[in-house]
Amino acid sequence: MFKEAFATAGITSDKQSDLGAILDVKIGAHHIFVWKVDSYEKFADQIQAYVNAKYKGKAIPVIPKETRRVIETYVKDKKYQYFAFDLVAETGKTVSKQTILYHFETPKRELYYPLVISQSGGTGVTAIDLLIVSNHEVLTFADESAKAIVAGKFENRFKSDDPSKNFGRARLTRGQLARIDETAVPKLFGAQEQLYARWYRTKGSTNIRDFKDDFRLIVKN
Repeated sequence: MFKEAFATAGITSDKQSDLGAILDVKIGAHHIFVWKVDSYEKFADQIQAYVNAKYKGKAIPVIPKETRRVIETYVKDKKYQYFAFDLVAETGKTVSKQTILYHFETPKRELYYPLVISQSGGTGVTAIDLLIVSNHEVLTFADESAKAIVAGKFENRFKSDDPSKNFGRARLTRGQLARIDETAVPKLFGAQEQLYARWYRTKGSTNIRDFKDDFRLIVKN
């Protein structure tokens, strides 16, 4: 599924592997590799060895305790196996960083945005502006944990009749979507004309340690 993301950027790779680095590409200043985890216990050491070999000892990867804890949560509790790493070398030169599009599958009928991963930086506050485009008009919370995050930490700029549900939406045409992104995003919806937009923003600056779960909505049957 990650190969689709880089095919969107015009990059292909024939490298196949069941574990470890399943994709390794250079996009401008970005060195991106996708890693499939088999064992959390060996994960950090494997990443450090890989980066050290890739840069021939000129880069020293540091995976702090907080990052290890967050990854353990995703691997052991959420059962996630794939992680994307984006390395940008400090060269002292002014460079332009390209926008990277990550295109990946989620559980069926789920709209997903990772939040807990932001804790890998340790502590701090953040503000998130999240535009969700869907071809489904009616959404609901994935579960009670997701409800606590979506309703508790975010406000929807498009108000609904019931503010507690936080599902307000605006109709969006393909022409309007093309003005937002004229490349990859419209292709995700095929020829479908009627789309729906939801615009979520965190309620001011939010402590990253307050994200106890990821942002998850599902299509209501």
